Amino acid sequence: MTQPAQVIINDIADLYRLLDQSPQWEEAIRNRLLGERLLSVPDRLDQQTQELRELREITANLAETAAENTRQLVELRATAEEHTRQLTELTAQVKELRVTAEEHTRQLVELRRTAESNTEAIREFDAKVSRLDRSRGSLYEWKVNHNIGALLGERLDLIDFVTYHESGRTMAKEMNDTIKAAARAGIITPSQMHRLAAADLLCRAVNFYTDAPTVIVGEVALNLDQEDLERVVERAATMAACDAAPVKGILVGASCRPGLAERAEEARVELFIYPE
Repeated sequence: MTQPAQVIINDIADLYRLLDQSPQWEEAIRNRLLGERLLSVPDRLDQQTQELRELREITANLAETAAENTRQLVELRATAEEHTRQLTELTAQVKELRVTAEEHTRQLVELRRTAESNTEAIREFDAKVSRLDRSRGSLYEWKVNHNIGALLGERLDLIDFVTYHESGRTMAKEMNDTIKAAARAGIITPSQMHRLAAADLLCRAVNFYTDAPTVIVGEVALNLDQEDLERVVERAATMAACDAAPVKGILVGASCRPGLAERAEEARVELFIYPE
C-alpha cells in the first residue's frame, strides 16, 4: 500500500504555497480554525445591517412623527395660551359686568323705591285733586242752584223756582208726591225714581206771562260732556211720565266738550254756559 507523501512546511511561505496549490485545504483549515460561530458572522452582520437599516428607517419615521408632534404641541401650547389669555380677559369682563350689574341692581332698587314713593305722592296728589274737583263741582252746583232764577228766568221766561229738595214749600212737596205716586203706580220704576231724585237740578217754576207750571230737569258740571246730556234726556223723559206739566231739560256748565252744543240742540236740551 502506497504511503501518502509527506508534506514538509518549513515556514509560512511554504504554507501559503501549499494552500494555493490545494484550495480544499484552505477551506478545511478555515473551518477548523474559525468554527461555525465565526464563520456565520458575515451572515449575521448582513442581517444586523439590514435590521439597522430598518431601525434607521423606523427611527427616521419616529423622528418625523416626533417633529410633527412637537410642532402640533407648540401650536396647541400657543392655542392653549391664547385660550388662557381670552379666559383671563373674559373673567375680567365678567367681574366688571358683575360689578356693573350689581350697581344697576342697586340703582333699580333705588329707582323702584323712588317710583313707589312718587306713585304714593301722585296717588295722594290725585286724591287731593279729586277732592278739590269734587269741592269745586259741589261749590259750582251750589252756586247754580242758588242763582237758578237769575240764570234761567230771563231766558226761559220763568219765575218762582222751587227745587225738589226744598222743605216747607208746597210746590216742592207736590212735586215730590207726584214722583212717588208715579213710582207706586208703576208708571216709573224705583230705579228711575232714584235716578231722577239724583239729578243736579230738579225744580218747578211758573211762566212769567201765563203762570203755567214748568218742571226743570238738569245736570250741572264744570265741563259738560255727552254723559251729562244723556242723563238729562233720560231723566226729563222720566219726569214727563210722572207730571202733566211741561218738562224742560237743561245743561249748565262752565264749559262743554266740542260738539256738545249741537247735540244738545238736536235733543231739545237748553245749554247754559255759566262762569265758575
